Amino acid sequence: MPADAIDLGAGILAAANVYVAITNDRADRPALYGQSAAGELRRLAVEGLIDRRATDAVLAAAGHEEHRAPKDRRQKHPGRHSGREVEVLGLAAKGLMTREIDQRLFISPKTADRHIQNTYTKIGVSTRGAAELWAMQHGLVG
Repeated sequence: MPADAIDLGAGILAAANVYVAITNDRADRPALYGQSAAGELRRLAVEGLIDRRATDAVLAAAGHEEHRAPKDRRQKHPGRHSGREVEVLGLAAKGLMTREIDQRLFISPKTADRHIQNTYTKIGVSTRGAAELWAMQHGLVG
């Protein structure tokens, strides 16, 4: 049964439980914060695992600016980056090293590095500092 077919109250409770779970450290992974947490909840809604309406309500209650789940996974990002590349670049611009990024996003170190290299190519830079400056100029770092 699709998540949007369940009772709204039950959907809100489920979405709130997921939000609390992803925003708290667990033995197997660190907590997600801010837009990373909101993005993960939205991703689950897009995939139909939790109710979109419930996701909107939970994110609004949690104080996130954008309260609607994306209708299309192909979001437009500066520099034609994928959503994951934007996420990796944002974390790198906050000073996280590749190893910290892969642990935070539950991806392999090689995948994290590949996203960073793709980003460098797309924006025409060759250093992390230049990529961080580009990310700040394009509002990818809060």
